[in-house]
Amino acid sequence: GAQTIVANTNQSASTEETTGFGYALQSFSYMLATAGLGLNDSLPQLPRVVSMSLGSLSFDSCVLLCDELVKEGEYTQDDCDAYMATQRQVCMYDNADIVERINTEFLKSSARGVTLLGATGDGGSHFSFGAFPDDDGIGTQLNGISCAYALPTFPAESPYVLGVGGEQWDGGGSSE
Repeated sequence: GAQTIVANTNQSASTEETTGFGYALQSFSYMLATAGLGLNDSLPQLPRVVSMSLGSLSFDSCVLLCDELVKEGEYTQDDCDAYMATQRQVCMYDNADIVERINTEFLKSSARGVTLLGATGDGGSHFSFGAFPDDDGIGTQLNGISCAYALPTFPAESPYVLGVGGEQWDGGGSSE
């Protein structure tokens, strides 16, 4: 069988809330790009395939959501940022620079022959893992904004990652 390596570079509770995941993914992407080069001992050999099952809305998607929310006039940027920080696995990248650094490391890995696979999310084309809580407040407004756009998840949206998604069907017919 194939050798399996499980890497979790950040085991703090913040990994899946707020921006902790972005820094963990940056660390992992560097470890991957330098695997087998003797620069670190975490990944002694370069894998041929890497499957990443966790991601969140892309940084650009999060910026778009908050920009549109602020335009509606009821909430501020700080309100949106604070709300997003309470949502598990939603906006996990601190800035565009960290996404660029991750992409650079993914490019290096791809150039060395690694196939990178990334889950596209569980919430369809509008959400990373499902709708925001429908609370007749900020969550409700963000759901409305989300449905007006196709919002990609990262790392699946990286040009160096093959986004993999699926659909669950119970085998039943139409409700009509």
